[in-house]
Amino acid sequence: MKLEPEVRRLRIALFLLGTTSIAVQILLLREFISLSQGNELVIGVILAQWMVLTGIGALVGRLRRMPSPAIALVLVSVLPLIIVILVRYLRNILFTAGSIIGLGQVSALSTLLLAPFCLVSGIGFVRCIAAMHDLRVPRPGASAYTWESVGSVAGGLVFNILLIRVIDTVAALSILAATDLCAAILLFLPARQRAMKAILLLPVIGIAFVGACTLDHVTMTWLFPGQDLLYSRGTPYGTLSVTRQQEQLNFYEDNVLAFSTGDPMRNEESVHFVMAQHPRPERVLLIGGGISGTTGEIFKYPVEHLDYIEHNPWILQLGRKYTANLDDGRIHTLLDDGRLYVRHTDQRYDVVIVNLPDPSTMQLNRFYSLDCFFEIRSILHPGGIFSLSLLPAAEYGGDQSRKIQSTVFSSLHKVFPHVRILPGIRNVFIASDSSLDGHIAALIAARHIQTDYVNGYYIDDQLLEDRSKTIEAGLDPSAPPNTDFRPLCYSQQLAYWSSYFGFDPVPWLTGAAGVVMVVLYWRTRPFGSVVLTSGFTASSIELVLLTCFQALYGSLYEMTGMIITTFMAGLALGSYIARERVHHASRERLLEGQAIAIMVCAILPFLITAIRRIDPISWVGELLFVAVTFVVAGCTGWVFSIAVSLDRASETSQAASLYGTDLVGSSAGALLTGLCIIPSLGVMNASYVASAVSAAGFVLCMVSRRGISPSEEVYAGTT
Repeated sequence: MKLEPEVRRLRIALFLLGTTSIAVQILLLREFISLSQGNELVIGVILAQWMVLTGIGALVGRLRRMPSPAIALVLVSVLPLIIVILVRYLRNILFTAGSIIGLGQVSALSTLLLAPFCLVSGIGFVRCIAAMHDLRVPRPGASAYTWESVGSVAGGLVFNILLIRVIDTVAALSILAATDLCAAILLFLPARQRAMKAILLLPVIGIAFVGACTLDHVTMTWLFPGQDLLYSRGTPYGTLSVTRQQEQLNFYEDNVLAFSTGDPMRNEESVHFVMAQHPRPERVLLIGGGISGTTGEIFKYPVEHLDYIEHNPWILQLGRKYTANLDDGRIHTLLDDGRLYVRHTDQRYDVVIVNLPDPSTMQLNRFYSLDCFFEIRSILHPGGIFSLSLLPAAEYGGDQSRKIQSTVFSSLHKVFPHVRILPGIRNVFIASDSSLDGHIAALIAARHIQTDYVNGYYIDDQLLEDRSKTIEAGLDPSAPPNTDFRPLCYSQQLAYWSSYFGFDPVPWLTGAAGVVMVVLYWRTRPFGSVVLTSGFTASSIELVLLTCFQALYGSLYEMTGMIITTFMAGLALGSYIARERVHHASRERLLEGQAIAIMVCAILPFLITAIRRIDPISWVGELLFVAVTFVVAGCTGWVFSIAVSLDRASETSQAASLYGTDLVGSSAGALLTGLCIIPSLGVMNASYVASAVSAAGFVLCMVSRRGISPSEEVYAGTT
C-alpha cells in the first residue's frame, strides 16, 4: 500500500507523456506539412522519423544512467515550443524565401529538430517501466503501454478537437508546456516544498499566457520577409496566411502562394480561354481562385448565376474581409468541398472552371482525376464546357511535366470527345462534348469584350494554334488515367518536384526501410517478427485510411489528428484487454490479434468501394474509417502486450526491445507505403500489401521454433 502513491505518480507521468507526444505529433505534422508546401508525402516521412527516433530513445533508455521520469517530463514540455520556433526561424535562413524545399531537405531538417524530443520521449517511457519494475508492478511493460496510449487518446481529443479550433499552434504548445511543468513540479517535488511549488507555478502560468497571446504571430512573420502579415491561422484544410506587399494582397496556403490580387493576365487567361467558347454562358461553377479577380472577368459575359467554391472554405471569409471581389449579388458562395458538391448537386452548368494549383498534393489530385471528370460532365448542360490548367508548358517543362500533362489529357479524352490545350502563363485544358475553337482573339473581338491582355494585341491566333498543336503532339496518347485511388498525377508531380534538385531521396529511403524490415524479420525472435509486421501493418493502414478519406471527403488536415487519436485509443484498449483479461499468454493468443489484422486489411478495399457507391458523405463512411483504424490499432496493442508477457527476460530490457521493434516496423510501413506503394500501386493494393506483410509475420511465428523455449510457449501471467 505504501507503494501506491509512487505507482500513481508514474501512471500520471506516462499519461502526460502520451498526451504530450500525440499533441506534439499532430501539431508538428502540420508545421512540416506547411514547410513542404502542403505535400502529404511528408506525413509518411515525419511519422517514420518519429517512430525510429523514439525507438532509439527506448533502446537507450535501458541504460541505468538515464534521465528520470520527472526530468523527461520537464524536457518534453519545453522542447516542442523550441522546435516550432526553430522551424519558422530557419525556413528563410537555410532556404531562399519563397523557394521550393525538397523532400531530402525537409527530411534532414525534421530529423535534426525532432531528435531531441523523440529521444527524450522514448527514454522517459522506458524509465517509467524500469521504475514500475522496481516497485514490483505486475507486467510493467504492458501497463506502461496502456497508460501512455490512454494519455495519447486524451491528448488527441483535447488538442485536435478542442484547442486547435480556437487557438494557434504556439499557444497550444504553451498551454501544453505549462500543464506538463506544473505536473512535474506537483508530482515529483517533495511534499514539504509546497511553497516552492507555488512560487515555481507562477512563472510557468505567465509563460503560457504570453505564448498564447503573442508568440505565434511573431514567429509567423518570420516566414514572410518584406511583407506585412495581416492574418495567419490553421484551418481544417491547411494554414492560411494573408500578407500585404505595397498595394498587393497575397494569399498563402501552407506557406505557398495560392494567388494574389492584381494579376489580370492570369485571371483573363483562366476565364476567357474557356468562356469565349460558349455562345451564351448563363450559369457558371467556379472552383478556386475567385478572390484573385476572376469573378470580374466572368461577369463580362451574360452570366446570371455564378456558384463559387473554394477547396478551403475559410478562404471565402478572407475574400470578403480583404477584397471586394465577392460583392456582386450574382455570386453564390458555397461552403462545401468542390468534389462533394459536384457529386451531389442537382444543378446544371454551362461552364465549369477548376482554377486550382497543380496536383502536387493528394488534396489537389482529386480535381485532376478521371473520377472527377466524369462527375463534372454529369452536371454540364449539352454543349457545356469544362476547363482546368497546369504549369509549366509541356515544351519547356521536360519529361516529367510531359508525363503529368499526358495523364491529364488522356483522362479528359476518356470522358469528353473534344479536348484542347491552349498555352499561356499556364496550359489551359478545355473539354466539351461540342467542338472547340482555338482562335481566342477572334472570339473575344466578335463579342466586343474589353480585356487588357487576352485580345488581338496580345495573342496571335495562328501562333496560339501552332503552339497548341505542338504541345498536343508531344503528349503520350496511351498514358494511363489518373484516378482518386491511383493518383498518378500526384506521383508524377513528386518526381517533377524531385527533378528540381537533381536528387530523388525516395528510392534511398524506401530501399533502406525495406532492408531493415527484411533483416529484422529474419533475426528477431518469432513473436518479435509478429510485433515488427504488426507495426508495419498498423502504420500502413493508417496512411491508407488517410489517403482514402481525403479522396472521398477532401479534408485531411483535421482528419490526420482524428485518425491518430483513434489509433491510440485502439492501442490502449487492445493493450488493456491483453494485460487485464488474458491470464495465460501463449503463441496462439499472440497470433489471434495478427489474424484479425490480416483479415481487416484484406477486406478493407471492398469496404471502401461499397461505402463509396452507397454515399461517401454519410456518417456511415466516416464511421468506417474510425472503426477500421480502431480495430487494427487494437490488434497492435494486443500483440505488443502478449509478446512482452511471453518473454521471461528482464522486463525493462525486453519491453524496450519490443517497443523499439514495433516502432521500427511502423516506421518502415510509413515510409514504404507513403513514398512507394501508394504512389506506384494505388491505395487498394497498399492494403493488400499490408495484409501480406502481416501474414508473413504470422507464418514465421507459427512454423518457427527458433528462440522459443518450453517455458515461453505458454506463460501464466498475473494481473
